[in-house]
Amino acid sequence: MAEEKVQRRFVREKKVGDGTDEHGDYDLIPLSMVQGGTLKPFKVHKKPMKHIINKSSPAPRGWYKDKNEPHTRRPRPCYTEALLTTPYGGYCPVGCSFCYVDNGTRGYRATGLPTVNPDYPDKLAKQLSNIQVCGAAYISSFTEPFQQLEDHYHITERLTRVLLDEGLPVFYLSRKLPPEWAVEALLENPYSYMQWSVNTSNNDHYRKMSPGSYTIDEVLNAVHNLSRMGIYTSFQCNPIIAGVTTLDDLVELVGLGAEAGLDHIIFKFAEQVFNQRQLLIDRLRAHKLPRMDEFESLFNQTIGGVYTVQEDIRIEWLEVLLERTREAGITMSTCYEYYDDGASGTSLAPYYTTSDQCHGRGVPVHFRPEPDQPFEPLPGCYRKGCLYCIDYGTKACNSDVLLDAKALAYKDLRAITLKGDDANWDLKDSCARPDEAEDSLACNPNLDTDAEMWGWED
Repeated sequence: MAEEKVQRRFVREKKVGDGTDEHGDYDLIPLSMVQGGTLKPFKVHKKPMKHIINKSSPAPRGWYKDKNEPHTRRPRPCYTEALLTTPYGGYCPVGCSFCYVDNGTRGYRATGLPTVNPDYPDKLAKQLSNIQVCGAAYISSFTEPFQQLEDHYHITERLTRVLLDEGLPVFYLSRKLPPEWAVEALLENPYSYMQWSVNTSNNDHYRKMSPGSYTIDEVLNAVHNLSRMGIYTSFQCNPIIAGVTTLDDLVELVGLGAEAGLDHIIFKFAEQVFNQRQLLIDRLRAHKLPRMDEFESLFNQTIGGVYTVQEDIRIEWLEVLLERTREAGITMSTCYEYYDDGASGTSLAPYYTTSDQCHGRGVPVHFRPEPDQPFEPLPGCYRKGCLYCIDYGTKACNSDVLLDAKALAYKDLRAITLKGDDANWDLKDSCARPDEAEDSLACNPNLDTDAEMWGWED
């Protein structure tokens, strides 16, 4: 399989022993937690593919940036809240050449092998019992949730069950096709949705950049099937390798997606921190992608300490894509797109977001009415999420922490408590009630951008 071919590039050391434990047969292989560092033996389990058991896992948390970051750091562009989950870690076996996870040089990423904590769903269930406020569960912002290890460990499936039983919506971000159990799970909560990472309509380029993925036709067929079932679907067009991928490619992707029934599309141009820029370029070149010289010449602007594609190109393309998505009748947004303000950058999102929230339709914050009860959607939660609620929203939560759009850590999720009032569902610009969640364009049928809606000048 493509996944096995990808990981064989990284495991070159000879084994120094073998054995069997409760997780199956393993080889002892010298690996380093820092690329080029000192080697030490690790248990590398053999089936269903080479991987490492890692019993540690991060605590539950939300986004990593505050709305009000110091002026030297880029501010948070994420509209809503989310619960970040990590069903699998280390190297992602889809093997995308542009992936910041797989390009990592420290920790389990440096081993070139995926990791799994078989106890993660149970651990998260215990941690979740201490949380009183939560966003939709993001599965997963780091590695592929439906990778080959899932058929053996069922971490994503077990994690999904924990979250749904607690009343939380889930959304999957994947470069695979969701299994049948995942499709059934998406139907259980009206706010849940399916998002695919698709960064071009050119299938040859797509497979070269993501060797362990699917074909464009396969995902479009999945979009068609899920949309007919009433499941909200979206594309995260991330990253846009401008030059390799053309504006025509993206326009075509919008058309194909809309024809299949897609609801939403996110555009994010390639970016990379200073010391990783050349590594990204070299990895893309190794896949023999065309027009890499053009990409390298465009990938030369720095904002907030991060390399990105030239601002004039990004804005030119986003203007065209805004019109094309409007014509196609689907919403759009951006992700971590900034313009140069002479400091760390200001988000471009309000000028190109026609959806409720950056991931698509409005998904409310969820809260426990009582400490031992399942989560419920907060009535009146602003359809745009927390980021702009203090300025333009309903402020239904009455929480200083949420209204400040902080980067919520586990301690914050445990400390915040809310009270809901069903009358708040009638507030202007509230998220849709659960039984009305499918109507994602109800509040913005003309697909106005936030800047247009709020009266901002260019």
